[in-house]
Amino acid sequence: MENIINAIVIPTRVIVIYLTVALSMSSVLGEGNVSAKGLVIRNQGPGSSNDLAYATEYSEIEKFAHVTNLTPATGGNKIRLSNDQVVEVVEYFDFSTASITSDQQIADLKARPAALGVLARKYPNAHRLLAEEATRLQSAIQMLEQGKVLIGGQWKDKDAMATSSAPEKLSITVHLDGGQARTYTGVTVTGQEPDSLQIMHSGGAATIPFEQLTADDQKKYGFDPVKAAEYRKQKEMAIASQPPSPQQTSGTTGASGTNKVTSINGDSTPEDVVSYMGEPEKEFVNKLGMPAFKFQKGTMEITTSFQEGLLRIIQLQSTSLKDDGAGFEQVKLFLREPKPVYSDGSDDGTKILIEYQSPDGEAQHLIEPIKQRGTVTVTFD
Repeated sequence: MENIINAIVIPTRVIVIYLTVALSMSSVLGEGNVSAKGLVIRNQGPGSSNDLAYATEYSEIEKFAHVTNLTPATGGNKIRLSNDQVVEVVEYFDFSTASITSDQQIADLKARPAALGVLARKYPNAHRLLAEEATRLQSAIQMLEQGKVLIGGQWKDKDAMATSSAPEKLSITVHLDGGQARTYTGVTVTGQEPDSLQIMHSGGAATIPFEQLTADDQKKYGFDPVKAAEYRKQKEMAIASQPPSPQQTSGTTGASGTNKVTSINGDSTPEDVVSYMGEPEKEFVNKLGMPAFKFQKGTMEITTSFQEGLLRIIQLQSTSLKDDGAGFEQVKLFLREPKPVYSDGSDDGTKILIEYQSPDGEAQHLIEPIKQRGTVTVTFD
């Protein structure tokens, strides 16, 4: 198979390398010298010309403070180089175990051939080996552009993966107090902890203690009463060990020292009402253009602007935040729209995670959607 490589040199600009290749699965995963893990570009010594530098492929490399040891991919004795001889180390992309499914992973892969082109222009003697690696990368890029994804070293059709990996819809029966039972339909399991199961169902979302599940479901999801008890004890100890927030020490909270949610507008059930450790009375407006979040005088307003509508708070955790008038040190908002769940776990549905970081600690708020629209206000006493 012949590779045709045309290099266009543009003064003061980046070199562009065009590669015409015959695409095949073997070319993407790499035939040729399969033991090569990368290459080292090395010069003759300090001050030597880049035109004289040459490349050696390695199967193993060890980097130390003053020297670099490499085992040639072609075999033979280990080579020891002083670090001033090593001008570039290029690690080959390992397609045999990699997964490439997300937009960011694809973008990162597409950027690699251009970077190799820059090196090929700078070090002419390394051009052949760099071009061979660029050929492998370009082959993979074309596979991605044809609607494939790489999962664990295997190329799969993206549309077929989306269909086959769609979350299974289940029915789960929950035993309630008083001998009553409730059956959730259209269930997707979204998470699991040692003491509970998190689900999305046809009417919203729920967190179910394992003790309320049927014996079959307890066995199916690996319920261990001892581990559940230990996990709950650890959570209680973690909450008890948290220092009081500035709001708590100022005497604005109740006798228990913990703010309680006293009202949530919209449809809610008792399990929607959660405890919330006291926060400083701060106000901020999110500037990222997604849902707007505001804290002011113990009231939290959440306005949604995407298709799922109103959000329900399902978990709130916090530690002491420094109330020094400077506000929060950092605010992050992460939004993930609904996507298929690939086998590498690259996405598990719609979630919003808001993370506040201060000099003293952090608070994390995990929020998931329910089928309403508008604004929800949570008031703390």
